[in-house]
Amino acid sequence: RFGASTVLFQLYQERTQIDAMLEHAEQSGTMQPALEPYKLLGGKLLAAVPLVPRAVDDFDFARSQDAAIRPMLFALVAYEFARRGEHASAARVAEKLRDDLPDVTGIERGVYFLFLARTYSLCLAATNSRDAALPDDSAAPDDSAAANAAALRSRYLRHAIDCLREASLAFPFFISGYNTEPDLTAVRATPEFAALLSELQPAK
Repeated sequence: RFGASTVLFQLYQERTQIDAMLEHAEQSGTMQPALEPYKLLGGKLLAAVPLVPRAVDDFDFARSQDAAIRPMLFALVAYEFARRGEHASAARVAEKLRDDLPDVTGIERGVYFLFLARTYSLCLAATNSRDAALPDDSAAPDDSAAANAAALRSRYLRHAIDCLREASLAFPFFISGYNTEPDLTAVRATPEFAALLSELQPAK
């Protein structure tokens, strides 16, 4: 059902556990209005995760899905490509999500941008680990391989930082995980990340 992606299976398990917790809260009368966005977002994640293996192989299939879950599916597909080290494909899908991001706020907007940040950070890690050429649609003026790879790393880093900023503005709670999230390892090693944390958590 999930192909070779252990990460997607873990996401599905975690979402199932959270959904069960929310259902118990609702049935026991302890459900609070503040938890409703989590439940709605969880439903989208539950619906999208099983579609990812096919969507990775057939992006037209992803585009054909219901508009309610399509952004989540795009986010997961981009992340899955990045997790595999296929950074050019990951970046293309990530750009499609950014271009067509739904008009949402709060945790849902934060989750999309957090997935994007994790995706771009993994893309950066992939280009740090081996020589990488720029995607065909964004060739650098200098056609040397070294200059192309440096330009690509700079772009992935810039996008990752921008998405982390957007995620924290939408849902500040996410900031607490920026220093421990494994997918952000490549970004954390940069001075741009340190500057972002100083911006988001100014000294008191």
